[in-house]
Amino acid sequence: MPRAVRSLATLVLLAAACTQPALAPDEPHDSAPAQAATAKTAPAELKPAPAVPPAPACDPLSPEPFPVTASSEDPPLVPIADGDRLAPFYRKVAALLRGRARDHIRIAVYGDSNLIMDYQTGQLRRRLQGRFGDAGHGYVSVAKPWWAYHHMDVGHGSRGWTPYAVSTDPAPDRYYGLAGLTAESLGTTSPAWAETAPAGAPIGRTADTFEVYYLERDHPAFELALDGRVLAEVAKKTDGKLGVARVETDDAAHRLEVRPRGNVRVFGIALERRASPPSFVVDSFGVGALNSRVQAMKDPDLEAAMLRQRAYDLVVFHTGHNDGFTHRETPAAMASILALHRRALPDAPILILTPADRGDTDTFVFTRIAVEQRRALAAEHETALWDLWQAMGGRRSMSRFKHRRLALSDFTHFNEPGGAWVGDHLLEALWRDLARYLALHPDAGCEPAEASASAAR
Repeated sequence: MPRAVRSLATLVLLAAACTQPALAPDEPHDSAPAQAATAKTAPAELKPAPAVPPAPACDPLSPEPFPVTASSEDPPLVPIADGDRLAPFYRKVAALLRGRARDHIRIAVYGDSNLIMDYQTGQLRRRLQGRFGDAGHGYVSVAKPWWAYHHMDVGHGSRGWTPYAVSTDPAPDRYYGLAGLTAESLGTTSPAWAETAPAGAPIGRTADTFEVYYLERDHPAFELALDGRVLAEVAKKTDGKLGVARVETDDAAHRLEVRPRGNVRVFGIALERRASPPSFVVDSFGVGALNSRVQAMKDPDLEAAMLRQRAYDLVVFHTGHNDGFTHRETPAAMASILALHRRALPDAPILILTPADRGDTDTFVFTRIAVEQRRALAAEHETALWDLWQAMGGRRSMSRFKHRRLALSDFTHFNEPGGAWVGDHLLEALWRDLARYLALHPDAGCEPAEASASAAR
């Protein structure tokens, strides 16, 4: 059973220029009279044929909705605002619905402590892959800076490694990777790992492709072991750069271990399935106590390299919950973050969510500040917006969620059913807006599908 391992660290810069030829300066001076004379000789009864609209390139789409369980306590569904800004994503979804996609559609979701248990993104992943096919869990950190940190439908962790988080446990440098989390071996010989979900899990039970994201250093790095068997030693000669080690194997239950041979920094491991038809991969980046100021502190070159390697088709910012405390620094930080993502992924649209509600008897004042600020940032930077705060019911809604058993007793964090509520309502809002877009653009997804950058990885 062949298995291949190769290291990748590719950074491609494309530049293009185009020019348009100037008009010829020497046009004949008598062309207009000649045309007029010709027009006089034309039979009066001849009239131009009426314009016929071109036939559609292919049949229009009517995507099947993702309905949510109705509750009399839920407010009306809040739609995506400025959904046309998600057009590149919708066109790729349309190509997938038409059977023209060549690769999975990848979605990145950034979040704070409300995302560290993967509840919202786990629900998105389960529902999308339940309909379109299990494409694999996607990216997961091997670091666990907090006891509550875990991802659904996957196994991951490390023994004896030191975890770093950009918010609460800063590293001695700015090398965290996309998730804002990383782990370093610091002399231990115990492994870090990621493995497929156990039998009985709804998705994630098999994988045939692993990618290990690590920091390249000028010494032997680590061994890769698949299901207990050492495959190769990975080492590079460039300090401070992104390293990617890829393992391709059969589509089955697997455990991939990173066995350190010295000081090793591993950002995370992505698990996917080439065996699946094109579907959706949802990468979840939850960081406890995250705000935009610290999110902007990650190394931009490493960040951009990882963004290009993961090749996202949609980027979601489910952040802002803590930005009320640092709201004066938020606009500049978010401008930097959004600009970096647009440079690295110029074809990937961005969706901003307002923060969830917070507070027991009334909405926390800094939450109201953060909500208004997120709305203003979406407008200023021309991103799409989903108003989660309004979708929950606005003011005092977290208190109502707690009484509905959808939130924890801190009136701040969702429990698993509450996270599923958010994932379901976001997905329904996206799918309704997709249907709106496709009604206006019935040919979307008809053009020949282009393989995404990740298809050649």
